[in-house]
Amino acid sequence: MATSKAQQFALIAEGLGWAVRRIKRDEKRQVIATREAEKYVLMWGVDETTGRDRFLGGSYRYDTHHEPVRLVKAAIEAMSKAPQTQRVHDDGELSRLPFDPAHSTDNEILAAVLGKKIIWRSALSGLDDEGTVSQDKRYLRIETMPTNGKRILTFVSPLLGGFRSVDINTIRKVY
Repeated sequence: MATSKAQQFALIAEGLGWAVRRIKRDEKRQVIATREAEKYVLMWGVDETTGRDRFLGGSYRYDTHHEPVRLVKAAIEAMSKAPQTQRVHDDGELSRLPFDPAHSTDNEILAAVLGKKIIWRSALSGLDDEGTVSQDKRYLRIETMPTNGKRILTFVSPLLGGFRSVDINTIRKVY
């Protein structure tokens, strides 16, 4: 069974940590994806001649700033190309990350976390910890430990104050 374009976009957005609401009216489907101050509103309809989904338009809003639909289409295309990795953690929880910890390059991981909130399992407490990765690239790096080969993400978190170091394999969510 084929998945509609609206459903495909909704699944991609959810995988990237967006809150998604789906609305269906007659033959039109609308998807509203929100994350913090960002909001996408996109609409698809069915082309009567071919029976296939047709993009009808949409908008992107960051706080009070509207972007034209052409930028929305570019964002959708970029979102659809983002790799999704599903992992089951030791406590049985399923998570989706915008990178593959085992196979993504350091630059791919850095691009995926830049300016975003991340949740990771703390090696000290064994509990989940959370922080926002600064958008300043000067304070963002990945180092490989020579003793065990683990890749460690080091970043400055404006909310937590100071540097944080996180094993890439303990990251549970990026949003």
